[in-house]
Amino acid sequence: MKSWQRWGLGVLVIILLGGLSVYVGSLIPDGMLKKIENAGIILGYAFTIIPIGFALVAWFSKKQLRSFFHSNYFTGLGTPFPLGSKQIDGLLIPVSREEVPKWLLCHLRPKHVAFIYTVKTAEIVKKLIDEFSKDIKFYQIVSGSPSGEDVVDPYDLPGIKTMAAKWIRRLEAEGLSLDTIYADTTGGTVPMSLGVFQAAEESGISSIYVIGKHEGGRILKPEVSDEGKPILISDRGEGK
Repeated sequence: MKSWQRWGLGVLVIILLGGLSVYVGSLIPDGMLKKIENAGIILGYAFTIIPIGFALVAWFSKKQLRSFFHSNYFTGLGTPFPLGSKQIDGLLIPVSREEVPKWLLCHLRPKHVAFIYTVKTAEIVKKLIDEFSKDIKFYQIVSGSPSGEDVVDPYDLPGIKTMAAKWIRRLEAEGLSLDTIYADTTGGTVPMSLGVFQAAEESGISSIYVIGKHEGGRILKPEVSDEGKPILISDRGEGK
């Protein structure tokens, strides 16, 4: 049922029940006292009918309402995210340059990682997997081909969001709690960051951003912990 049909149904219910109350009121005998009673009865019906109508609309639109309130309330925005302050079992990382993903792997120490990467950044991802595969579980067989299963178009926001959601589901299927899966929004193109963030919000996982200490927020030495300062973008664990 489309959105306008749901709202139309609610309005129709209000009109029908309201008409019924007026009809019932017209059947009551005339007389001042009776008219006052009738008005009170009709008013009572109205105050009962209107909430019922809106309750029906809310019921049929509950998913849209939930999505609206969730998507417009970001808990913890800008809050520092000290290293070691949270258990991070899974991490989703969009890749543009090597430094930020490497800093995340070195200092957040996730146990499971999935990358969002493009044809141009495939070699970076391969290098990171080779370097950290002893301590971190990776799920991707990286391909530098445009037709590769996990390769994204860096400007295809819907496709990036779909890919990110796929990897969040995969991490959850591995037995990871959503409270311990995080999405980094630092790297990649703007559509890549937005796509990952949207998928994280809809999936119920927290998002972070890393501010580098150098000009333009860059990280130059990923092996050094104080090169980056992670902050929360959205804390879906709400401090848990």
